[in-house]
Amino acid sequence: MSRQHYFRGELEFAADYLIQALPLRVTLTWDLTAKYLYKIAHELRKRGNTAKAMECYLALQALFPQSLGVLNGLGHMAIDRNDLIAAKAYFQAALLSDPENIATLGGLASIATLEGNLDMAMRLHLKIKSLRPSRGDCLTETQLVYVYLELAKSAGNGKTVEWRDK
Repeated sequence: MSRQHYFRGELEFAADYLIQALPLRVTLTWDLTAKYLYKIAHELRKRGNTAKAMECYLALQALFPQSLGVLNGLGHMAIDRNDLIAAKAYFQAALLSDPENIATLGGLASIATLEGNLDMAMRLHLKIKSLRPSRGDCLTETQLVYVYLELAKSAGNGKTVEWRDK
């Protein structure tokens, strides 16, 4: 039933069905139900249905509290709500599982930028770039220049900005 809703683009119906089915089918590893629900949560967030996306992520987190995908999804949802404290907590929890996870580091870089901590944002972006220099989801040179220019603007008052791309 949920597959029909999913393929027709009726994600809210599919999500409701899978949230009910998830506790009945899970084994401690990601089964098909959890994978579909994760995809639906991500798509709902992209479509702007944050309430239903949050419901999906929380249902998944109840069964998979250490899942990087779920923690990162919740972190990005918290950023969308401008709840940077919660976002940081989700990303820090994800970082414990995988300190080099691109999505986690990108989320922390977004938080640093929003908080005005551009030096930290730059360091995180450079770490992402060093981990996966050829990947399309890494920070582009244009984005690096933007963060650098923001750093330079914030230095203002005769301060110099040092930046070395290592």
